[in-house]
Amino acid sequence: MVMSTKNVYVVSGTAFTNIPSTSGQDEFIASEMIPTTSWSSKYIVPPAFPKSAFMLRIQSRDEILRVNVENRTHTYSYKPSLSKLYFGNEPVTVIANDSFSVTQYGVGYDFDNINGDPLMAVVPGVDQYLNDYKFSVPVGYYDVKSYVAIIIPRLHQTGLTLDGVSMNAYHNGPRKTFNVPYPFDSYVINVFEIKAGYHHFAHSLQWIKFGVFVYGLGRHIYLGILYGLGYGFYPGYDLTGTQRKL
Repeated sequence: MVMSTKNVYVVSGTAFTNIPSTSGQDEFIASEMIPTTSWSSKYIVPPAFPKSAFMLRIQSRDEILRVNVENRTHTYSYKPSLSKLYFGNEPVTVIANDSFSVTQYGVGYDFDNINGDPLMAVVPGVDQYLNDYKFSVPVGYYDVKSYVAIIIPRLHQTGLTLDGVSMNAYHNGPRKTFNVPYPFDSYVINVFEIKAGYHHFAHSLQWIKFGVFVYGLGRHIYLGILYGLGYGFYPGYDLTGTQRKL
């Protein structure tokens, strides 16, 4: 527990990460923690496509809180444990009747032989989405490819502008679309590559809120040694300081 009389920035992470734990050396991962007063009770977690899996860490103040995680084919109910479960390359929804925190972890190259190393990102709740995002995508190395996943109500995709261009006209390579499972099946996730540099995503209707997940995956062989790269972050949160319930 970190408490302060002034606003502070708290980062959690590790300098030596293996996902899965039996794999070889991977890299540093970290993310800023959301204050417990700003936790949510409902989340949509996009996959780190094209990676084949991801993991979640769920934190709660209530040790008996039951959390339901759902994808297209299964519903999982969780109580505190150290059990490990890998979700595939489809979105999941995570809900409970009280507030909690969700952190997303991407898997390394040794898990599926797909480019990319582990990543760590604290997930915003659905009620923490914004209408306007300004963020930067880092310049990559190790042949990294950067992606963006946009989580948005299906009926309001046309009002979204990406760097001043309508989403329908924005083109930066192939786009992968995912349907979000119940109870947020009115949402859709669009994933596509994004270039390094400054970006501005917004919706023409100020009351429409959407989520943005930015991540990068890379792999490079130098002198016979495999080097991987993975990073991920959500570029904005509406932290009102109010605990929310369904």
